[in-house]
Amino acid sequence: MKNYTLDELLQTKKAQKLMDENLSSHNDEEDVYAVLELKYWRYENWKTIYDFDDLENAISDVEDNKYTIYHCMDCYYDSCDDLLDFRGMEFMERYFDYDSYHDDCENDVEEASNWRVIADW
Repeated sequence: MKNYTLDELLQTKKAQKLMDENLSSHNDEEDVYAVLELKYWRYENWKTIYDFDDLENAISDVEDNKYTIYHCMDCYYDSCDDLLDFRGMEFMERYFDYDSYHDDCENDVEEASNWRVIADW
């Protein structure tokens, strides 16, 4: 099977046909790109390579919601902040170190070159 760089793979007619037939939403193409980039890369001859099996697996992962995908790091931070509950302790919120909290949150995710953030939980 022929190996491609990520952009070469996604520009083939076969890849476009696979995505058109199997993705439920046009926005999912960006998610597939991120999953491919972060979860299915292989390194060979000094470059990162992919094949159509990787693309099919990434499409399946996106459609099956295998990963939690955020549109950007700020969206991820917002979801982390939503987990904080300061009810009854509003005074604590102004002393909370959000920067440090966000730094800790970043350890649980990976960010793709298209700014999609993938959580593996």
